[in-house]
Amino acid sequence: MQSNVQGKVMPGCVSLAQILRVLAVAYVALLASIAAHPQGSTGRVLGVVTDQSGGNVGNATVIITDVARGVSQTLATDSDGA
Repeated sequence: MQSNVQGKVMPGCVSLAQILRVLAVAYVALLASIAAHPQGSTGRVLGVVTDQSGGNVGNATVIITDVARGVSQTLATDSDGA
C-alpha cells in the first residue's frame, strides 16, 4: 500500500523552496544596496591662488561648491596662497 501524503502541501504551509527563493532575493537586494553606497563624502582640492603676475595671493577667499548637492564651503588660503 502506498501513502498519498507525499507531494501534498497543507494550506498555509511554506515550502523550503519558497523560503530559499525569498532569502536569495533578499541577498541580491542587499548586495545591490552595498554596491550603490557612495565611496565617501570627503574630497580634496589642491591648488594655489595667484594674481595676474603669477604671485601667490595670501588670505584669499575661496568658495568651493558641490553643484549636485547645492553645498558650498568658504575657505581662506594661507600666507603662501595655498
